[in-house]
Amino acid sequence: MSKSVPLNPPLPIAIASGLICNAMTFSTRRQLLHDCGMCVALRGRKPNSMHYLPDDEVSRTMKHLFWPFVFKCSPWRLFPIALICATSSALASEQEEVPLTETPPSDGDDDIWMDDDAFTMDEAASFETVVKAPPLKKETTSHKLTREEFTRIPGTSGDIVKSVTTLPGVGQTFDGEAGVIVRGSPPADTGYYVNGINIPLTFHGDMTATSIFNEKLLASMEFYPGNFSVQYGDAMGGIINITPKTLDSDQYLTQLDSNLRYSGFSVEGPIGKHWQWAGAGRHSYSIFDKPFRDAFHPDDPSEYTYRFYDYQSILQYHKPGKRKVTLFIFGTDDESESKVEFPELDYKQHIQKKFGFHKIQLARERKWGDNVTNQLQMALEYQRTEPDLLGYQRFILKAVPFYLRDELHIAASDNVRLRLGLDAKLGYAWWEVTNFGGQRYDGSTPFAFPGTWLELEYYPVKKLTTISGVRVSLAPRIMTVAVDPRFAVRYQFKRGTVFKGGFGIFHQPPADEDQDKDYGNENLEMQRAIHYSAGVEQQFFEHIHLNMEGFYRNLSNGVVQTDEIRPDGSPVNFDNDGQSQVLGLETMLRHTPSSHFFGWISYTLMKATSHPKGAPKLPAGFDQRHILTAVANFTFNRGFELGFKFQLATGRPYTPIVRFVQRSEYVAAQQRTYEWYEPVWGKPNSGRMPLFHQLDIRFEKRFDMTHFDWTVYLEIINVYNQRTPTYYFWVPDSTRVLEHASNHFYPNVGLTASF
Repeated sequence: MSKSVPLNPPLPIAIASGLICNAMTFSTRRQLLHDCGMCVALRGRKPNSMHYLPDDEVSRTMKHLFWPFVFKCSPWRLFPIALICATSSALASEQEEVPLTETPPSDGDDDIWMDDDAFTMDEAASFETVVKAPPLKKETTSHKLTREEFTRIPGTSGDIVKSVTTLPGVGQTFDGEAGVIVRGSPPADTGYYVNGINIPLTFHGDMTATSIFNEKLLASMEFYPGNFSVQYGDAMGGIINITPKTLDSDQYLTQLDSNLRYSGFSVEGPIGKHWQWAGAGRHSYSIFDKPFRDAFHPDDPSEYTYRFYDYQSILQYHKPGKRKVTLFIFGTDDESESKVEFPELDYKQHIQKKFGFHKIQLARERKWGDNVTNQLQMALEYQRTEPDLLGYQRFILKAVPFYLRDELHIAASDNVRLRLGLDAKLGYAWWEVTNFGGQRYDGSTPFAFPGTWLELEYYPVKKLTTISGVRVSLAPRIMTVAVDPRFAVRYQFKRGTVFKGGFGIFHQPPADEDQDKDYGNENLEMQRAIHYSAGVEQQFFEHIHLNMEGFYRNLSNGVVQTDEIRPDGSPVNFDNDGQSQVLGLETMLRHTPSSHFFGWISYTLMKATSHPKGAPKLPAGFDQRHILTAVANFTFNRGFELGFKFQLATGRPYTPIVRFVQRSEYVAAQQRTYEWYEPVWGKPNSGRMPLFHQLDIRFEKRFDMTHFDWTVYLEIINVYNQRTPTYYFWVPDSTRVLEHASNHFYPNVGLTASF
């Protein structure tokens, strides 16, 4: 039989609670009272007996606690209190849990509601207290978006990975570019990882660069545009690392999502004690793309279609405080087709691309006490790439890589952290290349890229953090050992002000097909880059932060195509004469999520040049001098949201055609003269595409029902239908140069249901 103790909160607390409740809508108020009721009622229960109370018990508790104050205060007085409480709740939900060993003592005078299995105050004092605190930022350059932000950015459809395109230093991508352009680097220079294990890519190649993952199965996405840790190798540009979520649902949760581009689902729930499962999948369709393109760009001779599907499955065993085992199975299959036709010129261009990979990844995390953590991972993958140009230039690549990664984290003392590990990628690859002239090359090769790393995190004084490390990588095929030292430092000058800097050496091996003895060059060396960066972080107010960072990257030994011929008459194909330099400044003013708003303004000023050894510097192919992004999201009452995203970027360089030369040839056998035009090309990359700018808007309305929730959203991509050419192409045997624009007005309507 239960016994009760009178619950008498201090009058100011009770009044403040009533004021906050009165400022909210009825549904929000009822949910708050329900949650508060459970907190009060559970306060006196033992941990193993905690459970949700029925609504009638919560109602009885609330009747004596809050109800006298709910309807007796003026709403205009409640706004400051409600705003502070809502902001605190939002911030607390984003922090990492840091356990403390000491628990504040109790004076024993608290009045609580208890039943027969309640514990005493002496028992309560022995329990662990958890304090929410922001995690320490270690890298010189890193960006991390919260779930509140990436699911509500206009133009992304809630896509966690696609949100990286709104961050500083990231250039614009267009049709078919399934990658990220980081600080003027080609997409191939950026590494993509899932929990530290490399994956071929994270984006589909559709018009809006949809990621290959359902955001419901992911915990976070970290983006490092430069000077990243020695834990990552085989990349010279940036790093995108995706972490699957830790499943902890006590009931099955299902979400269905459908819009004009794709439909998908996600399911997660328990399947036994300590066991959880989650699955998700999506399939795209392009039936709405052509009508919009024809309506808003009727003079565009090109047609682009894209189809993809992706899937993910997580099976997880988690015993808190001891070990966690995660089996992650995921994959994607993509197919695109681009057509350009001019019947009057007897010209037809047809490009098809196929790509897919399937992967199974197993991770085990184990802790020994509070100071030692080990994570062991293994993965097996199959991938296939098959682009086809005009039906007579074709490239097929198949590979089966195996991945191994082992990490050990040791907290040696309060001011020393040690991290060490090894990783390896090994497997077999096959390829087949057919050139314009019908020449066919094929080949196969085993590959292996082992590496090991050591990193020391040291706090010599309270406000200074230093991170020094070294990575050793081996490329057995070209018999090269790369040693990459890296260093980063952060100094808290005063409260809210942090100075930071770093440098590092980064190596990346040539692509497997570029090392082929026939199609490529088997004597290629590893590519090398040096990163330098320095900046400052300033917090002005609770939610407003400023980040400014200057950076410089110097690339040498880059793999480039060459017309050089060997003494035996065979072509060299590729060499290591490529060099490039990138110099820039990134600025980001950010308002972190509050109860009604989040957003940021980022601006990147950058100059990227490239040139072969001994040649003058030219603008690099992915150089964009100015990149401006503004994101704003407003939350209103009754589940309404409105967001804006504006992006502006300098056009990329291109090589222009300065004039055409008419040629003719008489064929005696046919007694006919053939005439055609040949272009005279100008200086490489001396032209510049027009300025890119685009405005996207997102409107959302959430409905909270008894047994399920659903959301309706409308995203308008390129609101004012700005036609920005993304590239020019020459129609052979003519003097026509046409432009292709990938961005056009597109309203995307979607519905999400959760139950």
